[in-house]
Amino acid sequence: MKQYRNGWADGPAYITQCPIQTGNSYTYDYNVTGQRGTLWWHAHILWLRATVYGAIVVMPKQGTPFPFPQPNREFEVVLGEWWNSDVETIVKQGNAMGLPPNSSDAHTINGKPGPLFPCSEKHTFAMEVEQGKTYLLRIVNAALNDELFFAVAGHNMTVVEVDAVYTKPFMTQAILIAPGQTTNVLVKANQAPGRYFAAARPFLDVPLPVDNKTATAIFQYKGIPNTVIPTLPQLPAQNDSSFALNYNKKLKSLNTPKFPANVPLTVDRNLFYTIGLGKDSCPTCLNGTRLVASLNNISFNMPQIGLLQAHYFNIKGVFKTDFPDKPSTPFNYTGAPLTANLGTLVGTRVSKIKFNSTVELVLQDTNLLTVESHPFHLHGYNFFVVGTGIGNFNPAKDPTKYNLIDPVERNTVGVPTGGWTAIRFRADNPETEMAMLSMPISLPTPTPSSFRRVNRFKGMTFASLSSETTSVGVKVTEGEGKLPKVVLTSSQGSEADIYLYGGCITSWRVPNGKDLLFVRPDAVFNKKKPISGGLPHCFPQFGPGQIQQHGFARNMDWSIIDSENVEGNPIVTLELKDEPYSRSMWDFSFQALYKVILKTNSLSTELVITNTDNKPFSFSTALHSYFRASVTGASVRGLKGCKTLNKEPDPENPLEGKEERDVVTFPGFVDCIYLDAPNELHLDNGLGDTISIKNTNWTDAVLWNPHLQMEACYKDFVCVENAKIGTQQLEPGQSWTATQLLSVE
Repeated sequence: MKQYRNGWADGPAYITQCPIQTGNSYTYDYNVTGQRGTLWWHAHILWLRATVYGAIVVMPKQGTPFPFPQPNREFEVVLGEWWNSDVETIVKQGNAMGLPPNSSDAHTINGKPGPLFPCSEKHTFAMEVEQGKTYLLRIVNAALNDELFFAVAGHNMTVVEVDAVYTKPFMTQAILIAPGQTTNVLVKANQAPGRYFAAARPFLDVPLPVDNKTATAIFQYKGIPNTVIPTLPQLPAQNDSSFALNYNKKLKSLNTPKFPANVPLTVDRNLFYTIGLGKDSCPTCLNGTRLVASLNNISFNMPQIGLLQAHYFNIKGVFKTDFPDKPSTPFNYTGAPLTANLGTLVGTRVSKIKFNSTVELVLQDTNLLTVESHPFHLHGYNFFVVGTGIGNFNPAKDPTKYNLIDPVERNTVGVPTGGWTAIRFRADNPETEMAMLSMPISLPTPTPSSFRRVNRFKGMTFASLSSETTSVGVKVTEGEGKLPKVVLTSSQGSEADIYLYGGCITSWRVPNGKDLLFVRPDAVFNKKKPISGGLPHCFPQFGPGQIQQHGFARNMDWSIIDSENVEGNPIVTLELKDEPYSRSMWDFSFQALYKVILKTNSLSTELVITNTDNKPFSFSTALHSYFRASVTGASVRGLKGCKTLNKEPDPENPLEGKEERDVVTFPGFVDCIYLDAPNELHLDNGLGDTISIKNTNWTDAVLWNPHLQMEACYKDFVCVENAKIGTQQLEPGQSWTATQLLSVE
């Protein structure tokens, strides 16, 4: 599930948070934005996941149809495993011996193994259907270790969704579903009325121990008595790797204007991770060794404090940020089995990845002891599966075969036995995330090498550190009204304050102590109205219009998603996304990123608006900039020759004109728009400072001073605003970027 800005509650024990203690409870409260479909939840410490799990179904927005024939009814089908003994005891026994834990004793469908197992529960899960009607099966593989085939006897299935992402529909007699994956299929009840088994059985194309029994449920036509013996489906053979490869090749994104496949076409960071087994010394274990799992020959050492917590409180010694981008020693990864010198390095190591960068990760199976398939899951993200193959990945030839048009988008993928899988994604979710590889014979030693994005970082436990994370010179503190604010401090002593409410910069203090911005004395810090002063955002509307004055961005809480310090200059990036409040007046999905960079004598901002909806939208925007000034001495240069829309004397009917003055002053009430303004203006604030105001892509400028309408403070400020007055349209997936650089001359 895409839990944007919610890394503190992502779930993996000791990665994003500490586990729930015995007898306690924890309530998750989060927004699901931009997603619909079948997902699931599960426990995330040791093997509690064996029984603590369930489906999550997010329906499309009311009135929005599926992009496939509408089903008459839906069924949730959750596949799982069952051990006759206590699973925690089984894990402890395996660890004590240095061996993998025992295989499960049965597979289950909605908690029941079905009548093919002795002593199973009397009642098997059944789906009652009617002749001629169509049914949507929402299938979840909650098994710990096993990829599973699933089929309904005598009936074809049409695959329409995987991992809550719509796919190009295709018909099949069976599906393959890896641990952690979900698949939605349509089944039409078009056979002779009867009772038909729906069945699940493992896929394993290497000679490893596995529970190979078949779990069953019943697909039963209405009116057929329970005495009729069901028909079993013909599932693929347990080792049918040809079916597995061909099935996965058929999975493709819809890639339509409404449901685009925004696969990254260029890559900022290439990662190559080998997946393998190893043997580490264990004097108390059988044979003196313990079986372990590794990535790039590094086994994960589970910390005893959450990585997010350790980063936030700057606790030393919990993790290192040196996970390698590729194995230190290349070899023939899928050649003859390697059985000697199988010791691994051990550590809690993280790989740094720049926020919002595009990443290609190639996962390569290895024949260390044996080859095998590996389900791979990335918390907090979806990714595109752009390529897969058998044998060793060839970086010169294999990328030429990538599907960059309509690759399947999902959150979990199976790395094929003796092969490789390439995925691409954008690192835009700044929270500690875990990249988890399930290794069927060695699950007690999960191998995330820590994928973290720690404000600017990311790694393999996939961390990306959270929205509250800060760097040197970036501090989150309590401001007016107890509202959280970010304080930026440069190495030369300049400072800036940014309130998360409204994403509003309220103060810019240069090294001599002068504050060049102005906050009105009537400003309130209680979230009942926008902060009046500083650099407020006007989005998605400037001025009056169909929604509230100046839009809603200045009335909402922004989040910190990234911070860094470059040569003593602090940088912070804030994010705003659509929420029920915004959608109540402007029904679009969007992302706004606001990067603020403080240097000795300058303050720069970058605003990026991205359409994350499935339909185009238009907006206008501005930075309603308040500068501290003496209004009688303030002036602006650079506007001569611009077309003007002057709202004095009638704001409802602005007068068109042309600016003829070299120096524009503020002799009284001023409210004037300058169209197609130059990209550099100069403000003399009348207090001894000249401020250069440069921009890119802010096409217009606005000068404003309320004069006697705000008698208490009008003499102390002027507004010189960069704006986009005309509407800017964005198609789904498109972005618009504008920058502003304020500097003291």
